[in-house]
Parts: sequence; C-alpha cells; structure tokens
Amino acid sequence: MKIQWLGHACFLLVSDGGVRVLTDPFDPKVGYPTPAVAADIVTASHQHSDHNYTKAVQGEFTFIEKPVETTVRGIAIKGIPSFHDDAQGSQRGQNILFSFTIDGLNVVATRYRGGKLHAVVAIPAGAEKKQYQVTVTTGAG
Repeated sequence: MKIQWLGHACFLLVSDGGVRVLTDPFDPKVGYPTPAVAADIVTASHQHSDHNYTKAVQGEFTFIEKPVETTVRGIAIKGIPSFHDDAQGSQRGQNILFSFTIDGLNVVATRYRGGKLHAVVAIPAGAEKKQYQVTVTTGAG
C-alpha cells in the first residue's frame, strides 16, 4: 500500500491492487494546491468545505460521510463517531474517525479534532502491540 499526504487532512491511500481511497478532500481556500486526483472511495470526517470538497475528485467514487461499517471494492471501512473539539462537540460538532483494512494493514485516519493532529497510522491487521514505522510521502508527485 502507498500512503500520500496531499495537504491539510487529505491522504490518498492506494492498495496494491490499485484501489484508491481519498480522505477529507479540501477546497482551494485552505491554502494548499487543491488535489485533482481520481479515487474509488472518498471519506469526509465532517461537513466543512475543508474536509468534504468532492468537486476536485475525478471519476466515479463511493462517498462515505457517515459512521458506517462496510466493505467497498475489497476495502473494509469503519466510521467511528467522535467529536470535532475537546468539549463533547459543543463548539465544533461531530466528527468521524475512519478505519480501513487495506492489504493486511489496519489504517486509521486520526484527523481533525479541534484544529489538532492530522495523521494516518497503519499497523498489520491482527498485530501484537509493538512499534511500526510508516513512510508517508508529501505532495502530488
């Protein structure tokens, strides 16, 4: 699997079989170049334009914007309800953390919570607790 950070909270996950998962596509107002990428699956952690801008996504895709548990194109996806702030959602509302199982790895997008932390963590499915190193590339190239 390849993981590429495209800016803000947007990551492109590409399985060994070529299935493309895009998390939190953002609008041009964010300040990064808006990625114009093709995807098979697109997720939005919450309904702000810096996390759900699907206009830039190319091709036909399945859009997931709710806490669900499903499988799309062989990718197991679980949306876990969370809060967008440290005050039980009273300041910024609800948020969704997405977990994907891709190529034998559990990938968790631990994105936006009160303006902090945009990250993707990947560990082998069924793995014991230990430290793993993940390489993430930045930019569109």
